[in-house]
Amino acid sequence: MSKRRQDLDRHLNAIEAKVPGLLQRPDTFPRAFEDEVEVLLGQIVVQDHAYALERLEAIVDRSGFNG
Repeated sequence: MSKRRQDLDRHLNAIEAKVPGLLQRPDTFPRAFEDEVEVLLGQIVVQDHAYALERLEAIVDRSGFNG
């Protein structure tokens, strides 16, 4: 695995670790999560966007949030 992908996975894991805290306020979860996504997408190369978005979708699915 490339260093770039390892760095991306670390960032995605950090976002996932924040989800339980973000879910404490379900009314603000969508915006707070979107803020995290925007920061991430601004820091990675375009070629990694599809991979990141797929992982982020899985994170939301696992969170159980359906607001």
